[in-house]
Amino acid sequence: MFAVKLACEQRDPVEEIRLIEVTRQQMARILKTLSPDEFRRTRNHFEDGSLDLTTLLTPITDHRPHHIRFIKEKRAALGC
Repeated sequence: MFAVKLACEQRDPVEEIRLIEVTRQQMARILKTLSPDEFRRTRNHFEDGSLDLTTLLTPITDHRPHHIRFIKEKRAALGC
């Protein structure tokens, strides 16, 4: 199973959150340099076919609440 290989029990939660923050900051910095036309340009995604950048990024950004909900449920189950 893929998740077993991630060594989650050995990872520092504070460090993991910081990694997410830094990655988001870096991506935001990159994306802010793009023009509206660049967001509309299409590329061929290996699974989903032709997509523009906005269409590609929307499910990624919308996926964050899933992780937040999962963390809250996990903490509640552990009594944290």
